[in-house]
Amino acid sequence: LGQFQPTAVLAFLSSGSFETLRYVPDGVLRVGTIHDHHELVYRLVHNYLPWTDQLTVGSRIELERAREEYPDTPCHHLLYGIPIDAARPMRQSKPDHPLRILFFGRFQQSQKQVRIFPAIWRELKKRNVNFRWTIHGEGPEEPFLRNALKPGVDSGEIHFSAPVPHDQLKQIIAEHDIYLLTSAHEGGPLTLLEAMVQGLVPVCGDIPCLVQDILGPENGLRVSFDQPAAYADAIADLAKDRTRLDAMSAAGVRMERYEAG
Repeated sequence: LGQFQPTAVLAFLSSGSFETLRYVPDGVLRVGTIHDHHELVYRLVHNYLPWTDQLTVGSRIELERAREEYPDTPCHHLLYGIPIDAARPMRQSKPDHPLRILFFGRFQQSQKQVRIFPAIWRELKKRNVNFRWTIHGEGPEEPFLRNALKPGVDSGEIHFSAPVPHDQLKQIIAEHDIYLLTSAHEGGPLTLLEAMVQGLVPVCGDIPCLVQDILGPENGLRVSFDQPAAYADAIADLAKDRTRLDAMSAAGVRMERYEAG
C-alpha cells in the first residue's frame, strides 16, 4: 500500500479486503461493498465502519438494510452488469428436443445449496419430464454430487461439465433452455444475468435479492428455495408449454439487454 499510494480502496468479498481499510491513511477514499444479503456480511461491515467512508450495495434490499444498520455511513446502490457483444451465441428454441437445464457455478452447499440437486432430479423423474441437465463447475461438493447423481449420469440425463475459458462458457450457456439457481442467499448473481441475456429462462429460489431486482413473472419462475418438488413443478410446467418458455426467454433477453446496456 505504501508503494502503490492508492487514492481510493474498495473492500470486496472478504474480511481480508476490509482489513486493508485499517492500513489506509486519512485522505484516501475507503469504500466497503456489501455483495450478499447475509448476516455474516452485515456483521463484517459493522466491524469495519470506523475505517469506512462509504458503502456500495448491489440490490435494493441490501440498500434498505445498510441504511437501517449504518445510518451515518453514505451508501449507494450500484446495479450489476455484464458485457454484451453482438457475437454472443443465443439460445435456439428446440421444442421437439428434451428440455435442456443448466446449472453453472461453484459446487458449494452453504450458499448454493447444491445438495438439493439429487432430490430435484428424482422429482423430475416422478413427473416424467424429458430433460438433459448439465451441471457445470467445480467445488467441494463435487464428489457428493457425482456419487449421488451417478444413475442420472449413467442414463444420459445428467452431464457434468468442467470449467472452461469464459468465451467457451458462452456457447455452453446458449445450448440450454433453463438456468437453475437453488441458492439460499445471493447479492445479485452475475451468472443469472449471463444466462438471461443469452435467452435462458431462470428457475430460481424466492430469495429477496432475486425477488426485488431481477425476476418477474414474465421472464422467470421463483419457487420456495428449499423445496425440490417446487423446482421440479416449475421445470415440468415449462417442459409442457414450450410457447410460454420461448416467450419468457424473449422477455428476459429484452430486459437484461436494457438493464445491462
